[in-house]
Amino acid sequence: MSLGYIDPKDFRPIRDIVYEIIRNAILDGRLEKGKRIMETTIADDLSISRTPVREAFRMLENEGLIEYFPKTGIIVKGITLEDIVYIYDVREVLEGLAVHKACMFITKEEINKLKEILRLMEQAIDNKDNESLFMLHSKYNKIIIDASQNPKLIEYLTNIYEYINSFRKITLSYNERKIISLKEHIQIVEYLEAGDAVNGEKYCREHIRVAKQILLESAGRKLIIK
Repeated sequence: MSLGYIDPKDFRPIRDIVYEIIRNAILDGRLEKGKRIMETTIADDLSISRTPVREAFRMLENEGLIEYFPKTGIIVKGITLEDIVYIYDVREVLEGLAVHKACMFITKEEINKLKEILRLMEQAIDNKDNESLFMLHSKYNKIIIDASQNPKLIEYLTNIYEYINSFRKITLSYNERKIISLKEHIQIVEYLEAGDAVNGEKYCREHIRVAKQILLESAGRKLIIK
């Protein structure tokens, strides 16, 4: 399986490019959990030396996406249920903060874009078009976090979204949940339009807690969220 190629116009350090390529392959499921990966195979696939691959492996190991076993080699660890809990706990705080800040800075134009996205979301639900719904959901989140006008917050949440994209579709796959989620998104936009930062943040955090609960239950594990 080819992981892709290195763009000659990309002037970042090779190790960073390789890290991103392998990371994306793990998060989108092309490199499955439990799969053994080798420096030589990836180096040959990307037509590079083994050194940047080895450096990328260290970065991925530090991130917890791969694990080294002395007699086996490098194994894809992927994302565990515990990781989901940790990631959603952080997402709850950061996304709540993003809504809080966006309530202070969001423009009328951005509000109108969100309202149009909500209309298209409803249309996608009616048409059972989950792929479009997922894409619209990502656009909705991007508008809000960009409106926070906090570069570090945007960076951290964008990184979190890369993690959760591989399993967030689960929470959008149940028709009843899709309808409820749309109503929750509408309510968040109402808080944004009213500039109600306190209630907007509070409501957003509850929205994320519910999504986490559904995701964990769908994975066969019950978690009581207090």
